[in-house]
Amino acid sequence: MNRKKAGSVFHTTLNWITRLAYVNVLWVLFSLAGLLIAGLFPATAGMFAVVRKWLTQDEEIAVLPTFWQSVRSEFLRSNAIGYIALVPAYVFYVDFQFFSSMDGILSFVLITVSGSLFLLYVITVLFLFPALVHYRMCMMEYFKQAFFIGAGSPLGVIFSAAACVITALLTAWFSGLLFFFAGSVPAYVIMWSTLRTIRIMEDKHMAGGEETET
Repeated sequence: MNRKKAGSVFHTTLNWITRLAYVNVLWVLFSLAGLLIAGLFPATAGMFAVVRKWLTQDEEIAVLPTFWQSVRSEFLRSNAIGYIALVPAYVFYVDFQFFSSMDGILSFVLITVSGSLFLLYVITVLFLFPALVHYRMCMMEYFKQAFFIGAGSPLGVIFSAAACVITALLTAWFSGLLFFFAGSVPAYVIMWSTLRTIRIMEDKHMAGGEETET
């Protein structure tokens, strides 16, 4: 019995390693196919779309057709959202450089305020592409929804950020991981956290609606 259970755990683990490696390879190849400039954001949307279906529908989905369909349908939207999201990053970079060159308490205050805003920005960006593949809404609504998802689950933010940091460190130490797990592992954790938070938010909304009716 123990051998069968161990064999089942090993088989499941191997399947997930294979799945995550496969979708990560697609993410890298499609990003490079678009020379990163036009390919990175659609490929990221495709990766999150696949992971979302694994978590909500069927682990045995056809990965390549699902990935490609999302890349095609979200090509313009994902690039627009991705490049809009890069603008504040550049602004924060310039601000930090400028504030760091200042002296005295004013420098500390401005860096603290900018750092707090930057944290909110990071939280929003973490959940931006999960929101993109989960909802259909106006362009700027994705940013608002991504922020709500992050704000609705501090624990999810911690898990998601930790997955990104740990994966980045491991990739820095073992560069081969970039091709197989650098994107898919964080995407899985972030998407899992997103869906969990959305369920909690929806349950609270339904509970609030029931209380209002009564």
